[in-house]
Amino acid sequence: PYIHLGFTTVPVFHDAFIWEYPSHYNKYWLGLFKTFGVSAAKKASAVVTVTSYAKEQIAKYSGINAAKIIPIHIGPKSSIAESNTIKTDAVQLNVAQINSATNNWEHLLNKKYILHVGTIEKRKNLSTLITAFELLLQNNPQEIYLVIVGQKSNKPTLFDDAIFEMVAASKLLKERVIFTGYLSDSETAILYKHAALYVFPSVNEGFGIPILEAFAHQVPVLASNNSCLPEVAGNAAICFDPYNVSALSTLMADTLNDPALLQSLQQKGTERLEHFCWRKTLDELEAVFERRINNVKAQ
Repeated sequence: PYIHLGFTTVPVFHDAFIWEYPSHYNKYWLGLFKTFGVSAAKKASAVVTVTSYAKEQIAKYSGINAAKIIPIHIGPKSSIAESNTIKTDAVQLNVAQINSATNNWEHLLNKKYILHVGTIEKRKNLSTLITAFELLLQNNPQEIYLVIVGQKSNKPTLFDDAIFEMVAASKLLKERVIFTGYLSDSETAILYKHAALYVFPSVNEGFGIPILEAFAHQVPVLASNNSCLPEVAGNAAICFDPYNVSALSTLMADTLNDPALLQSLQQKGTERLEHFCWRKTLDELEAVFERRINNVKAQ
């Protein structure tokens, strides 16, 4: 709230997208939010965000004092991470659900595939991933698939039909690129569990939760070298230029063909995941609240 009637506030900004992509938002809502929401945040006792990168971007665009923006890392989506330990009978049930939801491609769970999870929108840079994957198939003949989990963005300004047209126009891609559409957490967890490699080619993220989900299922990760992704991945992923298609194609091929590297990435991902948990997030949030309460009492 813009007016504080005897209480203090701690708002949360997940990212700076309202400033970076203003055309993606309703102009009336955006104007109202910038007038009242951002002004209220400037008056707040603290502002929480999810990464140091997000902090820098929010301070840069909003005018909020960077000193009071506090980055607190979040954890993986628990319903996906915990599914790594589900029983065999539950796994079979989830496989059946996947078959029903995605036109019966159960056989892919026994094949080698590269995975991507997220809303399908321009920022995710899927055209680069698909083009690099096609180059991989051309240069390294093998039976491998690209599975893209997620639904189309409901905002026309965010969505790009080009990736579907690209796949439809290529006989090779039509047979090897699978768009599942929306899947439940349990279904997505099964796809993580069986994936050979997770590739995250996004050009802008506030946090990048799929990195942690991949770590939770011991999936080796390749991630873009921009925005917050290196901060979240640390040394547990190989970072790449998301605009260099040929380099990404070579990196995917080299990684998939190097068992020692794959094993190393799996181990590092497991170790890196220990830095991210909701208990730690809650403790840090509680510490922020306690400091603000004590400051109010001292006044």
